[in-house]
Amino acid sequence: MSACPPLSFRGITPSVMSCCVKAANEHGANIPDPPPPSGQVTVSILVGSFTFTWNYDSANQTATIECTDSPFIITCGEIDSAITSTVQGCGGTPA
Repeated sequence: MSACPPLSFRGITPSVMSCCVKAANEHGANIPDPPPPSGQVTVSILVGSFTFTWNYDSANQTATIECTDSPFIITCGEIDSAITSTVQGCGGTPA
């Protein structure tokens, strides 16, 4: 599958970012906490693998997350919903 559009968030304090990293790692990612300002991670599940990139600006408390590859049976809408729900659950807000 091709990439999904990037998602931007605000209110991403270090504690919000830490919560997001913890959630991602619980789903099979291997992201250090605190994460680097930008990076890429691949997560494999039964139906295939997902690749995500992120850019985190701690000074402005913003982050952009993009799914750059995913199994064809999972839509960008489903991926975006899961990411947004996680970030909001951690205290961030869509930009």
